[in-house]
Amino acid sequence: LYKSLVVSKRAQFGLPILYVMAVMLFLASNLRVGATVNVRASMGSSGLTDNISDAVIIHDVFIFGLGDTVTNMWRAGVYVLSILILLFSGVWPYVKLALMFKAWFLPFDSSKERGALLAKLDAFGKWSLLEAFVMILFMVLFHFEVSTNDGGGGGGGDGVQTFASLTVTVDPKPGFFIFLFATFLSMILGQVTSLYHDLDEADRDEKQHVQQEINENLDNVAVDDEKRSLIWMQATRSADIASQDAAM
Repeated sequence: LYKSLVVSKRAQFGLPILYVMAVMLFLASNLRVGATVNVRASMGSSGLTDNISDAVIIHDVFIFGLGDTVTNMWRAGVYVLSILILLFSGVWPYVKLALMFKAWFLPFDSSKERGALLAKLDAFGKWSLLEAFVMILFMVLFHFEVSTNDGGGGGGGDGVQTFASLTVTVDPKPGFFIFLFATFLSMILGQVTSLYHDLDEADRDEKQHVQQEINENLDNVAVDDEKRSLIWMQATRSADIASQDAAM
């Protein structure tokens, strides 16, 4: 596909560079922490402000990453979701980019075969967001706060009850945002690759139409095979020049 006349020179090797960048981003996200569970325990007054000096914050009580998520879900018996996250977030992004490399550089038996491959990649590519959906779900489910009071209004005679609170939060880390960026970049690259395929298909159809018109016109006049070939070569060259100008 990269040799097609509808592909600009910048796109010929610019897209593969972006493919490699997406692979590196997926690797970085999978090897880094996606989110952590933090706990904050505090003593304060329910009236005006919390006493920050009495707060105890415990960081990284629980760590979320691709490997941790898959392992913990498997141990918890959630086998289907564990396998889906592993496949669509850990394996599929690399397979998709590898197949896009193939569609860009390697020839196919027919352009329809390449188009069918790109259509499937686009359809299944959105499933890479499964891990992101699960991570956002965890952020909502694991965020809660528990508060208690002394029940007697004995806060120093001022009528303000003292209380203790326990807050659990899930904080996203750079690995989560890198994964989101890599996923959306991969989806955009799939769309751009499909666009160039469609442009190449339209260019092929136009050339076939031109050839058909030339043959029909030449059939009506006495033209030998040598002159017919010359006319066809000139028409093809003009169409190629028009395609190159459009790609620029």
